[in-house]
Amino acid sequence: MSSLKVREVKVAHGLRNMPGRLPRRPVLNYASVKGLSAGLLAIALVPKKEKGTLVSIKRHLSMKNAALKKDFARSATTKQTVSTNTIYLCTFKIHLMIKRIFDISLAIVGFFLALPLLMLITLIHMITMPGPLFYLQTRTGYKGKCFTIFKFRTMVVNKDDIVITVDSDKRITSFGQILRATKFDELPQLWNILKGDMSFVGPRPDVPGYYDHLTGDDRIVLDVKPGLTGADSIAYTYEEIILGKQEDPVKFYNEKLFPDKVRINKAYVFRQSLKLDITIILFTLFGRQLSGEEFKPRFK
Repeated sequence: MSSLKVREVKVAHGLRNMPGRLPRRPVLNYASVKGLSAGLLAIALVPKKEKGTLVSIKRHLSMKNAALKKDFARSATTKQTVSTNTIYLCTFKIHLMIKRIFDISLAIVGFFLALPLLMLITLIHMITMPGPLFYLQTRTGYKGKCFTIFKFRTMVVNKDDIVITVDSDKRITSFGQILRATKFDELPQLWNILKGDMSFVGPRPDVPGYYDHLTGDDRIVLDVKPGLTGADSIAYTYEEIILGKQEDPVKFYNEKLFPDKVRINKAYVFRQSLKLDITIILFTLFGRQLSGEEFKPRFK
């Protein structure tokens, strides 16, 4: 008998002694690996000195099974991950839809409630601060896109390019100080909320050169709309006073304060919910800060 036929006989003998004997025509899938196809493949894989032995075939068959099982496990894990991500994305989209409805509803109600106050501020502003009623500035918004923010003007009309404001800034008028202390200068941003540029709660928008220059995981703060108030806003309620104590306010803001605000805003993005948004709105009104180390400011 030729050596080729001897090997075929040994292989057949080995397959007969293996559990799960399959038909002669193998099907190349996971179930058939334990049968004839795995045995024939094992002939080409084993070393020459061990070819045809039952031990070598079973050894390589076991290795092949282990590899296939690993592939199947990896595939199952991938499918599970894709499924989890899909559920998360659907949940996140539903949250954004609910938040948008909440923003529009609250902005309309807030506008009518604040209408007498808005008229009073407008009247006093026209008498005490000749010039434009509103202060318009470009800010970085959702996904890094720029938009125009509306505020009641609190400073004298000038062409300064200074974007950092301290509590002792001489550009702020007497009535402007009252508006800034009460945050009433932010009321025109109800229009930004209705337009869809902003939300009631989110990272406070900054001028271009800050949020739009973030890299890596920090850019997650751009995945939500900027807010009229936010976790960073109530953490640094007295930001202007903090900056006023520094020798170089711009350098301190760029190197210390802004990175800490990004940290706080990232914590908000990861934990955002309608309940947290309502909590932030109420804490803003009553001058309280969020609990939790991730929301606490590092500079005071």
